[in-house]
Amino acid sequence: MVVIGAGARHFNVVSPAAKDGLAKIIFNITLPLLIFTGIPGMEMTRSLATNSLVVLFFSFLVLGIMWAIGTMSSRALGLPPNMSPVHIVHTMFGNIVYLGFPLINELFPGGEGLYYAMLFHLSSSLIMWTLGVYLLNTANGFFHGLKNLLNPNTFAFILGFFFLVLQIPLPEFLAVSLGGLGDTTIFLSMLYIGFMLADISWKSAITSLQGYVLSFNKLLTIPFAALLLALGPMEWLSMHPGNLAYSVIILESAMPCMANIVVLAKIFGANDDMATQNVFISTIISIFTLPLVYFALKHFFPINC
Repeated sequence: MVVIGAGARHFNVVSPAAKDGLAKIIFNITLPLLIFTGIPGMEMTRSLATNSLVVLFFSFLVLGIMWAIGTMSSRALGLPPNMSPVHIVHTMFGNIVYLGFPLINELFPGGEGLYYAMLFHLSSSLIMWTLGVYLLNTANGFFHGLKNLLNPNTFAFILGFFFLVLQIPLPEFLAVSLGGLGDTTIFLSMLYIGFMLADISWKSAITSLQGYVLSFNKLLTIPFAALLLALGPMEWLSMHPGNLAYSVIILESAMPCMANIVVLAKIFGANDDMATQNVFISTIISIFTLPLVYFALKHFFPINC
């Protein structure tokens, strides 16, 4: 899909204006519908609910580690104001839905693994549409950043969470129509990334020190830091949601950079070229790092399937 997008932009099938218009369609239409129709689909059962609070607590701790590592590495690299927010946000938010959910469902079939993945997604979405959006708006001032928190995606998240808490199912015709439109987000995002790749220097992408530092932190440092957190402080606090829950959350933390951050960077005036490089580099490297993380989890958190 990315190659098709890059080819279309390279041969001028898509103009720069059309590329910018696609970013607005994704941000204002398809992504909010994906969020709104996805959250109410979570099914809360009594057997899984007992671990939910612990899983959410652990998820927020892991997200805090991501923020701390991203902030420290951004300062160590001396990144300028238009690059630092993208570095921090991309360190925090990975491709947990489009890559993470299918992977979790294959590794841990039966539904429980996907349930825990959804809880991490819930935690990550809450932080992304508040702190994440604010960080990408820091160049425009504090109050301007707060104003942009009131965007279609924030409202979609709040409305979807309301449906989830009250266990209100979406009517089938809405789930099919709006959900189907929301599901196009991944395809449109991949096309948009292809458009972006055609307009950036491949040499700068391959030689991006920032991209490799970010990928090392996101794909190895963070998941193994989360592993130590699970083996240490969580055990000391007698908070153990189970080996499956730990494995799912740590694997989700090891996913490559989130593609939708490229769109958000474009919308909010951050460095979207850098965001595109991050997605490209981290996705390629994750082919080799995800198996390492998985085998480490099998050793520390064996699961009887």
